[in-house]
Amino acid sequence: MGNTPLRQDWKKDAWNREYKFTIIDNANGFLITSAGSDGKFGTENDINRNKILK
Repeated sequence: MGNTPLRQDWKKDAWNREYKFTIIDNANGFLITSAGSDGKFGTENDINRNKILK
């Protein structure tokens, strides 16, 4: 998936920074986080999206 030219844009957020990828829910899901406009993870402007794979 990562080497497909059509899917290269998903690796960076709107600020051209890489996402943080975290395994969650006892390895049954994942969380993708953008650091947001301030570029710092762990602040209130982070943008999160999770997916549970059950």
